[in-house]
Order: sequence, then C-alpha cells, then structure tokens
Amino acid sequence: MNDPAESSIAIVVTHNRKELLVQCIEALLLQKKNLDKILIVDNCSSDGTESYLSEKGILDNQIVSYVNTYKNMGGAGGFSYGISFALKENYTWLWLMDDDAIPDHACFAKLCNFREHDTVLCPLCVDDKNNNKLAFAAPIPTNPGQTTWFIDEIKDTAHGDLLQGWGAFFNGTLIHNSIIRKIGNIKSEMFIWGDEEEYRLRVKSYDYKITTIMSAILRHPKERCDWIAISKRRKVIKFTAGWKIYSYYRNRGYISRRYSSYNGIFTFLMYTYYFFFIEKSISKYKFFIVAWCDGYFNLYKRTLPF
Repeated sequence: MNDPAESSIAIVVTHNRKELLVQCIEALLLQKKNLDKILIVDNCSSDGTESYLSEKGILDNQIVSYVNTYKNMGGAGGFSYGISFALKENYTWLWLMDDDAIPDHACFAKLCNFREHDTVLCPLCVDDKNNNKLAFAAPIPTNPGQTTWFIDEIKDTAHGDLLQGWGAFFNGTLIHNSIIRKIGNIKSEMFIWGDEEEYRLRVKSYDYKITTIMSAILRHPKERCDWIAISKRRKVIKFTAGWKIYSYYRNRGYISRRYSSYNGIFTFLMYTYYFFFIEKSISKYKFFIVAWCDGYFNLYKRTLPF
C-alpha cells in the first residue's frame, strides 16, 4: 500500500458492459497516483464479463479483485456491497464510479491534493463526446433553479480549482470512511436512479462539505434521460413504462419526505401537471402515484407493479 494510514480503494460497479469496464479498469491502473485496491462489483452480468476480464489480463493484476453478486442489485446495491467490503477491510478513502467512467491519468492525484476528512470530493464529469460540456447537468449558483451543460458557465462560479457545494455523485466520488461510518451506507433498496441524489442530500444534512475539483477530469457518456420542459426553468423526465422510471419516482418520493431541501411538494406538483396536461393520461399518473407513495412510505419491499 502507498500509506497504511491513507489506503485507497476504487469501487467499480458493472452490469453487462464488459468492453467499457475494461477501459475503466485500464484507466484506473494507469493513474498517476497509485490505488491500493480496485474492486469490481459485477451485478450478475450475463455477457461473460469475468471471462473477458481474464482474457484481457485484468484479473492477473494483484491489486484487482472481482466479485460477482449473482443478483442484479442495481447501482445502489452494487455500491453498497462494495462499500461494506471496503469498510470491513478498513480502507481509508473510497473512490466510487460506474463502469462507463474513464478518469484522466491525473484525476485521482488531483482529487487527493484536496483530501479532507470532512469533505466529499468529486471530479469534473465531462461529456466523453464534447470537452466543452458536462456529462451531467450542474446547477448554476448565480441563477437558482437553473442548470447548465456548459463547463464555462460553472467555471465562472468556482474559486480557483474548487467548485463548492456540488458534485456528480458516484461518478468518481472520493469519500473518507469516517463519513460513511457516520451517515451510513447507501440505501441499497433504491436500486437505480436516485440513490446518488439521496446520498448527496444525506451528506449535506450531516453538514459535510461537497466539492468538485475542476482540474480532476473524468469522462463519461452524457446523461441518457429524456427531459420534458414544463416551463423555462423546470423540467421533468419523460415517462417510459418500466422498472427504471418506477425506481426514479419511488426514490423521489422517499427523498421528498426526508429532505426538506429537496422541495418534494413542488416536484410532486410538477409531475402532476405533466401527467394531466402534457401526457394527459390517468393510467400513467396512477403509475406515478403508486411509485411515489411506495417511496414516501418507505415500502421498498413491495413487488414492482408491472
């Protein structure tokens, strides 16, 4: 290990994206600052991920560990599993990312330059097809309620290399184990589409700081959601029946009850407007209501309603 007092582990969650996963792991192995461990959490892939990793020589590397969960637990469950492993092994710093993330050579080193035990650090997540755009829309601090995809618009509000108060969670998030021991692990039942927002809000609710390091670059495909504008400032995700959108609505219901800063009532009313006046569908609205209430009342053991 680099320093027994400051050991580090990268946790990468994957499901059926073996080619992208190999690119991610290769980028981790080439980091300017070495990692002590790279843990691959395979959410029961069916594309031959483990064999592919072996063919590419990834599993021959001593710092790489591979585990198959034998069940698709979603991003939330996969990260929760990896974090439990890291805490058990007492790693100091946990670096969390999906399998389609490609950190630049100096990404980890630049994050480490700003390590503080009370701060969650995030790299700048850049669209892998456009160096001038973000992979995930970011809030504009000087314009409340507005978000942007353009890096230049958030650079203006950064203090040197530091953009305070925001980060794209679980896309290269670096967090000290003491924070996790204090606020708890990721809520694994959230599965996907909302676990990162819940954890970000939980971090803030415990008065820990969140900072994006502008020079620490991680490349990622642009967010794949279809957004529908319902006003100049407000957007909602387009409805497409399935477990992903159910998870999204359910998780928003959970978040709205627990974090006043999320403004859940307003979000609920936005979607009510969307289903009545844009989708014009009572059946879709009922789907939304069931999912939202399941989250609001923490009914995560309910069988998915489709």
